[in-house]
Amino acid sequence: MTDYAPEFLLGAFAGEGNIETYILGSGTVNPGDMVKLSSSAASSVSTVVPVASVGDPVIGVVQRVWTAMGTTWVSVIQRGKVKMTAWGSVSIGAKVKAHAQSTFQAWVSGTDATAAAFGTVQQTAACGDTVLVLVETAAV
Repeated sequence: MTDYAPEFLLGAFAGEGNIETYILGSGTVNPGDMVKLSSSAASSVSTVVPVASVGDPVIGVVQRVWTAMGTTWVSVIQRGKVKMTAWGSVSIGAKVKAHAQSTFQAWVSGTDATAAAFGTVQQTAACGDTVLVLVETAAV
């Protein structure tokens, strides 16, 4: 496992882009984890939950988690470069999809749903490598 972006922490934002704030509906997330919109929003602020399976529609990548007045909030990067962990081999320039809450894998044209692709890997990666991914979710 190689870290190809040692100057950044997992989930660190590396450049210009869009960051939105959401309420964490359930589960636990850390910087670098992927989240999806939840159908159980109970307020005017949208609610997110961790992705649960391969190909879940990613709304963005968690940058920061905090609790205020009993509510857990997350800053979610929806467009921009983010340091993430690969699952399996991924070639530079490949579109990526969620593999699990904290790892991504190559998106396969003709096999995977179009909505599953959430970004483009910026460096070639082997399984377990941390690399930069250009996140470009449909939510933006």
